[in-house]
Amino acid sequence: MSLDTTATLHELLRALPALEADTELILRPVAAGATATLRRTGAPPRIFTLTDAGALHELSPALDQDLPGAALLADPTALARHLEPHLGALSTARLCAWRPGRRAVLQLRTADGTEHWLKLLDRKSFRRASAAFAAVGEPLGEMRLQTPHLLLPSSCGYVAAAADGTPLRTLLAGADAPPLTMLARALVALPFTAVHGELPIVDFERVRAASLQGLAQGALLRPELQSLAAAIAELPAPRPPARTGFVHGDLHDKQLFLAEDRATLIDLEGMAVGDPRFDLANLVEHVRLRDLQQHGADSGLAEALLARCGITAEDSAVRAFRALVRARLCGVYALRPRWRELVARLQLEAMQLMELRP
Repeated sequence: MSLDTTATLHELLRALPALEADTELILRPVAAGATATLRRTGAPPRIFTLTDAGALHELSPALDQDLPGAALLADPTALARHLEPHLGALSTARLCAWRPGRRAVLQLRTADGTEHWLKLLDRKSFRRASAAFAAVGEPLGEMRLQTPHLLLPSSCGYVAAAADGTPLRTLLAGADAPPLTMLARALVALPFTAVHGELPIVDFERVRAASLQGLAQGALLRPELQSLAAAIAELPAPRPPARTGFVHGDLHDKQLFLAEDRATLIDLEGMAVGDPRFDLANLVEHVRLRDLQQHGADSGLAEALLARCGITAEDSAVRAFRALVRARLCGVYALRPRWRELVARLQLEAMQLMELRP
């Protein structure tokens, strides 16, 4: 990251048109300079960058050279032909998410009304995902893993059925509390998921590295985050877990679907083994984040979920992981200009969680 990248981010901000009220702006520093993603509910993402001459240029997912399956996005007929032998005739295919060079996600609906999700990955991510899918076994209790029913090696993609139930994020936005007891039982059982092969390792130092990377990116627009990064770098590692186990790796409220008697996890290509306390810390910090975003205050739901899992809010190891996650969220939301006040609050609270002050 450099001053040139910071300047490019500011130039990109100035070049963008006025945003509609329901549009989320996400800035990302990348090797080529910076991109701006405009995301609206129910609409495909639009991603912009600057040309060498400083003009605004919209990128096309169909031209993403790092995604082997990108050609399928250019021609709906080719996509239908590619999938029809496996799924039957397609009636609709909608692009829902795209991260240039990393992934594209499409919602598919077949002629009989069945919903599927297609994820197209870069080659490295697809190799890792394929190995993870082959290594993981059945989880215990109320937890389900929505593993793909179709791998597409030629396009580095996979297809999974739609998960049963309601996304936790949707439940958090409602008036009623989600079913915490069932969710806690599923979360406690998750680390005991059988693993039959090698998976990547997730430990405290790997989570710290991700937090510092996020803070470095966020500090391009919010230099004050550098003090938080310094504190995170010095945070003592907690005691090792009593037992390592299965780790989802990106467990948050959009990845969990809750039905009456079970929870289902999606987006499994980052599965790993390691410290299960990270998954729990990541989830409760996102539950708390939604409180702050939607209501401007912490309702205590995150602490209630921890308690249902048999963990007190003062557990030093979970506090340390929560500090890393909260700090990483500072970096993520520093690149979303509408959340300026939220980032300031998260920074203060991350320092307090470490029993430090800025």
